[in-house]
Amino acid sequence: MSIAKCLDAKVKAGTISREQAEEALETVKRFERQNAARASQSGADAAAAAQAAEAMKETAKRQQRQAALQILATHKVLEQATSHEKGAFSGVAGVFGRDWWGKAGGSNVEGRQNAVLATLHAMFADGLNSYRSKVAGLKQDVIGLERFVRELYGENSGDATARAAAQAWNDTAAYAAKRFNKAGGHLPNKESWRLPQRFDHSKVKADPAKVRDELLAAYNDGRLMIRDFETGGRADPLKATEIIDQAVESIRTDGLADLVPGQAGGRKLANRRADPRVFEWQNADAWLEFNGKWGLGPSGIYDLLTSHLDSIARDIGLIEVLGPNPDATARVLIDTARKEGVGGLKVYHLEALYDQVTGRANTPVSEGLATFFRGVRSWLASAQLGSAFLTSVADHAFLRQTAAWNGIPSSRVMGSYFKFLADEGAQLKAVRSGVIAEGWARRAAGATRHQAEIVGPELPGRIADFVMRASGLTPHTQAGRWAFAKEFQGHLADLADTAFTKLPDEMKRTFETYGISKTDWDTARAKGIIEDEGVKFFDPVYLIKKGGDAEATAATKLHEMILSEMDFAVPTPGARERALLIGRSRPGTPVGEFVRSTVQYKTFPVTVMTMHLMRGLSNIQAGDRGVYLASTVVGATVMGGFALQLKEIAKGRDPRDMKDHRFWGAAFTQGGGAGILGDFLFAGLSRADRGFYMTAVGGPTAGLVDDLMRLTGGNIQGLAEGRDTHFGAELARFVKMNTPGTSVWYTRLAMERLIWDQLQRQMDPNYAASFARQQQRVRKDYGQSFFWRPGKTSPKRGPDVGASVR
Repeated sequence: MSIAKCLDAKVKAGTISREQAEEALETVKRFERQNAARASQSGADAAAAAQAAEAMKETAKRQQRQAALQILATHKVLEQATSHEKGAFSGVAGVFGRDWWGKAGGSNVEGRQNAVLATLHAMFADGLNSYRSKVAGLKQDVIGLERFVRELYGENSGDATARAAAQAWNDTAAYAAKRFNKAGGHLPNKESWRLPQRFDHSKVKADPAKVRDELLAAYNDGRLMIRDFETGGRADPLKATEIIDQAVESIRTDGLADLVPGQAGGRKLANRRADPRVFEWQNADAWLEFNGKWGLGPSGIYDLLTSHLDSIARDIGLIEVLGPNPDATARVLIDTARKEGVGGLKVYHLEALYDQVTGRANTPVSEGLATFFRGVRSWLASAQLGSAFLTSVADHAFLRQTAAWNGIPSSRVMGSYFKFLADEGAQLKAVRSGVIAEGWARRAAGATRHQAEIVGPELPGRIADFVMRASGLTPHTQAGRWAFAKEFQGHLADLADTAFTKLPDEMKRTFETYGISKTDWDTARAKGIIEDEGVKFFDPVYLIKKGGDAEATAATKLHEMILSEMDFAVPTPGARERALLIGRSRPGTPVGEFVRSTVQYKTFPVTVMTMHLMRGLSNIQAGDRGVYLASTVVGATVMGGFALQLKEIAKGRDPRDMKDHRFWGAAFTQGGGAGILGDFLFAGLSRADRGFYMTAVGGPTAGLVDDLMRLTGGNIQGLAEGRDTHFGAELARFVKMNTPGTSVWYTRLAMERLIWDQLQRQMDPNYAASFARQQQRVRKDYGQSFFWRPGKTSPKRGPDVGASVR
């Protein structure tokens, strides 16, 4: 009896369903095609039947385990969400991302993703350190990265650093696959897999037929192995052609096909992760050649590694918290919130929040449109955020406040901050101990604090990254975060001899916020404390490596706590802030790009409110009578005043009079995180109403459009009407405002006076009146004087520091 007839008989007998029979027959046919080339037809049939039976048996076991894990995860997060004292909306939001009220009492997806990413960074720390961009992003060991690829393919490159990095990468990838599978995923850790493959969409779209032909040729001559994700074996020519066509078509249509090569669609995340591994280059030369022609190129290898760590950490966090089918769990949670009366914008926020933690919010609909606008925003950031470092000195107030909240001596945090600014050895140790290396792994890490997206890998993104590093914003941000995390780790070690019930009140409160139990603490303090150069600290990665579920649970909870509090110490926007600002809009759509352009520079002040303001309000309800809120406001205002005076000096002016009540209003704004936004909006106040509206509502991109319209259309109209156009002055100003690096705080004043003012002299016949108006305005508004006057090639004196207290 043929296999088809046998299956028909079982359907008629009621043993299996028609759908199961069709699935079984399709599985057999796939294995038949795989075996036919190396066996007689009868042998192929027999082998295919046996292989299909074994594959279906393994699939059934996996599905049973995934179903059980799914039930357990759904029950756990439902209980956490419905028991939140602020209601179902806060409860569900507290499962997806950080709980604004600090009452979730358990893990959330975003926190778990960050903890997993920090663990992966720790395991690959030496590789990250060896190949990251240095010298303000200008230097990267591209040759070393190519040798690293060769070592991954078993070649002896003669480079010990590359060999060690390749081994660390393999170990890190194996750990990630193991952790993913333990949570219910299905990701075979094949030795033949070495690196992800990413296509450069612009290159592929320029000649998709050639890309298709080269992939097919590589498959035919053995340089490229294409796996059939359903059988796990080598795809037959028909299937391989289908997979290649699908991949190229998806890229050619700007991602609108929205399919992963080899993926049938509609599969749960636990099983979907294996699909991108269908392309496996068989040697280093083949991988490097294709990456150079159709991928990110040699300089993009490092971004390829770090983005893969980001991606697998995101998926591990999803399935560990929400189960093997996170989408199904999310639907249950949101539907539960609806049944509890949550609706309208709150449901929309929950959906947007889930889009953030899944990564969908960052997946472009049109790659070309998204790349263009992301490039514009990166370019504007490189031109306008050069002095953001001066505003960021207010971070020290938040560092001090968060340290006090957790009972950590703030003096120790500040001491560590200065150490991390310059000591590369200390930086490497921090990453090895489980602190995320944003400044190493992400472009323009400082800029991401002020906008609702990660800066892209294109040229404008690289320029923005250079400016953020050169201005000190990225080193400052990373040093502050590392310093707080390391001192928190040290503080936990100091408390290692303290029983759970005897812990200080501050630590008990923090433990309760993150659901850390007595068992977790006892495990952590007994097995997770290590010593380095005479200093003891808690190391979550070390505890994870100890093995065992109890150790992993305790390490992960405390790791999430440290990293979440680190975001408070140096306010950094997360999934909730981005969901609040950009909603469910997608990049690469007109609406999505408009929203992202509008909220640029608005992210940081929103973050301060959702973190410290909400913590302060929650503490008022707990009975502190506003002590936390008042302390935070006073500290931030004082530091904001310091930042304000530094910025005045950087502009060539004497400090402002601190006895003027307007100074303290401005200091409050600076300290509250709106300093950069305030500077940008202030520029609009000096324009006509239309310019201010576009600047305030539309953001920097709309301001750029407004400037272009005035520079072109306004001057054309002026010429037609016979009016003075001031084209020269406006052109000089436009170039100055939109040239990357012109706002870097320590070169800004010299460039302003020696380059831009002199350019205005050449192009603006009324330059003298323009320079005089600048001086008159600051004297009239704030009683200030310039110590280096506009238009002059040298300062007449130094800044009058005493002017601030007259």
